[in-house]
Amino acid sequence: MDLPETFAYLLGLDVQTRKVYDNGGQRYLVYRGALRNGQTVAVIWRDTKGWTAKDYKDDAAFVAKHNLAADVDEIYVNGDSRIPGARSLDPIFKERMFAGVEV
Repeated sequence: MDLPETFAYLLGLDVQTRKVYDNGGQRYLVYRGALRNGQTVAVIWRDTKGWTAKDYKDDAAFVAKHNLAADVDEIYVNGDSRIPGARSLDPIFKERMFAGVEV
């Protein structure tokens, strides 16, 4: 299963750009687009396994330096984050993935 694509679908994101960034071997996959209500969104995926507080600080600095979440209404990231204004996508993903189907 392709989690980033699935999340974009579940969110109802009209993906306008999909880019990969490299931060010294750490890859970032960033989706930018708009929701049906017109809100602009950035979704940032990265592997945070084993990260320390310093890694999260460096993560926020990298995102700011490269404007990965600039000029959007909502910022979603996988896992924890120190990125200002960012929300974890994990609970939203689970809620929408396992929501009951209405007929």
